[in-house]
Amino acid sequence: MQRDRFWDIIKGLAILLVILGHAIEYGGGFWYRDSGDYYNNPLFLFIYSFHMPLFMMISGYFYYHTESHRNGPEILKAKIRGLFVPILFFTLFNTILAVRPPLGLKSIAHDYLHRLPNTLWFLWDLLIFAAIKVLQNKYRWNHVGVDVLLCLVLCLLPNQPMGAFIAFMYPFFCLGYYSNKFKSLVQLDKRINIVVPISLVVFIALLCFFTPDFLVYKSGTSLLDGISVIGQLWYNCFRLVIGLAGSVFIISSVKWLKGQLSKETRVGNIMGLLGVYSMGIYCFQDISLCLYHHFTKVVAQPTIIWWICAFAMILIMCLVMTIVTSRINILNKYLLGGR
Repeated sequence: MQRDRFWDIIKGLAILLVILGHAIEYGGGFWYRDSGDYYNNPLFLFIYSFHMPLFMMISGYFYYHTESHRNGPEILKAKIRGLFVPILFFTLFNTILAVRPPLGLKSIAHDYLHRLPNTLWFLWDLLIFAAIKVLQNKYRWNHVGVDVLLCLVLCLLPNQPMGAFIAFMYPFFCLGYYSNKFKSLVQLDKRINIVVPISLVVFIALLCFFTPDFLVYKSGTSLLDGISVIGQLWYNCFRLVIGLAGSVFIISSVKWLKGQLSKETRVGNIMGLLGVYSMGIYCFQDISLCLYHHFTKVVAQPTIIWWICAFAMILIMCLVMTIVTSRINILNKYLLGGR
């Protein structure tokens, strides 16, 4: 299938936000990272209100296309090769980078198994959601009502090790999936001049109330852990609405500007390139962050300069490693799923 520059530009923008968010988190040094003060950073809250929901909506949108052209076993085989195998290797890399003396095979194996469900959680979610959709199609349960019920059931999962991210992301996967199924982008084209300002106003209004407590990292998603059921439902619903509003604003804005961005401009080319390499950039983040911290151990001041430096260094390292890996067939196959 020929690549759509429109989606590559959106993915490029989204992966830039991912890197920027991590630059804010890690760019102030170990003290700032451990303090958790970055949760109160307005730019951090802006990014984390919608950037991963946007990625998941895109993934759901394209999964519907995949489902329309492949059967269940073919999809699962492709997802295992393209998602699970990279997870295994990048978990190994992260384990090796974190090894501290005394070395022991048993301790390394234990660390690897501990890291496995927490490494590249977004890819884990995609793999799980693909399996859910394959089962739904097999038993003819693939419709909106079942997915709404399933979204509620997933909120009963414990937050750890992956329950919070699964429950958080599945609604957005479904939104992207059904937007393709029901051809929602056609309607978006017809109402683009209305959707852009309305989604912007709604998003800004919700941001005024978006505090660190709404972050999935802070409050989780489980109705059975911690706060009251009503309180947790409020957090979950608010995250869903603000994530949708922010994602719709980005998608509609890029579509509104498509005439300019689709031209061979420098900005359009850069964003499109980042979109093409977005999975690799995401996968190589942990390695890049580890290398960044190795060279900035003494940094302990959360300044804008350090955040900009962290952003540039992490992005360049991720992009270089992704490009090199993509050009070596065996590495591309096992680390990037053959993309």
